[in-house]
Amino acid sequence: MGGTLARVFVPGRGEGRLITEPVGPGERRTVLKITSQDADGEEYWLWGSRLDAATLDAREAWNESYYRQREKRRETTLDEPGVIDIPSGIHLLRRRPPTEPLELELWTDGKIYPVLIEPGRKEQRQVDGRTTIVDHFVIEGRDVPDRRVWKGRLDVWLTPDEAAVPVEIVYRRKGGKVHLDLVPPE
Repeated sequence: MGGTLARVFVPGRGEGRLITEPVGPGERRTVLKITSQDADGEEYWLWGSRLDAATLDAREAWNESYYRQREKRRETTLDEPGVIDIPSGIHLLRRRPPTEPLELELWTDGKIYPVLIEPGRKEQRQVDGRTTIVDHFVIEGRDVPDRRVWKGRLDVWLTPDEAAVPVEIVYRRKGGKVHLDLVPPE
């Protein structure tokens, strides 16, 4: 998956890769890594998690970045059911897309926020030069008394088949936006 990355968040254009793989009995790892082709070749943003393959709950989550010669890393063990992070949330949409609004918890940047996943609605999108019907899902923060509100938003457009391929991902957060479009393999 490649795409254009907002200049506020990272310089110019870049590439995003979403990888999900088995890592042991009943476990999967899912990682979203974004790099910038305009940077010095070393800048990146990475979100990852180890999840239970049966429940799709995240068991460990981490995010790290190297940007403007500053490195950051946060990681945690998650003991509660119903907690996702960015890549495990995308994996959940691909494997168990909700048919009605779904309230979960999202771990990101070292904090947990209440979020709502809106079920997929049919939309038309350009995929590889053709107009295709896809399912559009949204993950947004919920306003819950005495809780932090996640000010980000994750929009994911998936093919409506068993593969549920992400054809477009838009991740908005304070200070920037990442927009990834599916590109054909070279």
